[in-house]
Amino acid sequence: YDVIGITETWLKKDESFHIPGYVMVSLPRGAAHRGGGVALYIKSSLIFNELPHVTCSTNTVEALFLELLCGIIVAVVYRPPDSSVPAFLNKMEDFLMFITQGNKKSVICGDFNIDLCKGMPTDYLHLMQSFNFSNVITEPTRVTPESSTLIDHIFSNHEVHNGAGVYDTNIADHFPVFIFLPTNADQSHRINIPHHTQRINYELLHQTLSAFNFELLHNSDVNRV
Repeated sequence: YDVIGITETWLKKDESFHIPGYVMVSLPRGAAHRGGGVALYIKSSLIFNELPHVTCSTNTVEALFLELLCGIIVAVVYRPPDSSVPAFLNKMEDFLMFITQGNKKSVICGDFNIDLCKGMPTDYLHLMQSFNFSNVITEPTRVTPESSTLIDHIFSNHEVHNGAGVYDTNIADHFPVFIFLPTNADQSHRINIPHHTQRINYELLHQTLSAFNFELLHNSDVNRV
């Protein structure tokens, strides 16, 4: 995967977790508050620029933005479950206005704590759609014996993508979600976004990513997968 996004890293300002072959960009929560934090892992061979003017960490939303050299803007977002939804939507509108100024292809993903299984939260979806962003995740991303919710979303303003979905894994209490995007060079930039409401098990994440054969995702023969 070219980019991996993580929410609720629980990392402090001077802490990091290295994944071989990737550069980590972290946005921890303020020292006065525990938990939270978001991060992006970018493949070492890719050139990117951080976007500090739109990146922010508040009580309402934590959001980290960067732009890949190929022109794709990538963001990972976390909305705390007890934060104001109207205030969050106001901030999201600011984000969208900023990143769409140059008409660039963009992907916004994360744990929004807005359940799309419970009808359609019209204000939220109308806001995203007004900037030509559509959610590509349609299956529940957090399943317990008592509930099944779709609170981890990937929004893209790409007209086409090469696949998107949910991985059924126990890395955390949320399922990772992913999207494959075509680029101008006709190569796939693959963005995988695990989300968590519990502290991430970095050792398990490292072992899982290292051991998983991602080539299986490109195999259309179900008898060989």
